[in-house]
Amino acid sequence: MTGAFASSTFTPNAIGTYQVDACTNWLAAVDQDRLILAIYVNGVANKSTIVRASGTGEQSVNVSAQIRTTAVTDTIEIYARQDSGTSKDISAATNETYFMASLIGRTS
Repeated sequence: MTGAFASSTFTPNAIGTYQVDACTNWLAAVDQDRLILAIYVNGVANKSTIVRASGTGEQSVNVSAQIRTTAVTDTIEIYARQDSGTSKDISAATNETYFMASLIGRTS
């Protein structure tokens, strides 16, 4: 196993390609509200998923990407944004809100 997670930041600690997957489940939203889930690498947006809320109930957004790290100090973070609405609460259930990163190819 490689990598470290601290202060909301994942540092892979190995140069290579990582499969990164994340999901956020908002407990409520305003119909047609814009929901964003993004992967940031070294503080820069790398990939994002943007959807409009369908109704006012729970809303889930997924994002996935293969991220190539170039230094052992690279960082990966996930950012979630809901543009409006009275409830911006995110589910704490691990099957609804999660982050995963797996090394799928090591670079020497």
